[in-house]
Amino acid sequence: MKDSDISLQHEIITSLGSCGHFLHYRMGGKYGRRRIFSVLLENGEILQCNLQNELGISSGAMSEILTKIENDDFIEKSRSDTDGRQIVLRLTEAGKAEAIRMQSEYEEKVSLMLSCLNAEQKKSLLEMLRILLMHWRTLENDRRFKATPYANKSYGTKEYD
Repeated sequence: MKDSDISLQHEIITSLGSCGHFLHYRMGGKYGRRRIFSVLLENGEILQCNLQNELGISSGAMSEILTKIENDDFIEKSRSDTDGRQIVLRLTEAGKAEAIRMQSEYEEKVSLMLSCLNAEQKKSLLEMLRILLMHWRTLENDRRFKATPYANKSYGTKEYD
């Protein structure tokens, strides 16, 4: 492989890393929290276990986030009428207002972040990202990636999307 090809590959990976850093620190902050609000707003109410499965969040992380949201009086928890072991989650009125505010803020940020691209460029970027993610999924069991701390994570799934 030519030095120019290696240099280009390094620049691509470095740029993807910079994009990931930006997304994590500028959009991430309360990422799990925003996703929870979004699903609850869309569904009205949902079993806690179903929300956890849908978002791909560990039970510990889910409990921690839900406790904080409940302490802010944004959600209500109750036992399921059909199975008392199950917890039903729903937004309070304040929670609905917060969810709408968060969604609006998120949409504004996303629009601003992608405003430098026209529609065709956005479609091309999305297609390239999908190709990369499909390929990276095939590398999940590759021994060369097993030593990394994130080797067991599934990129391109709800947990990361």
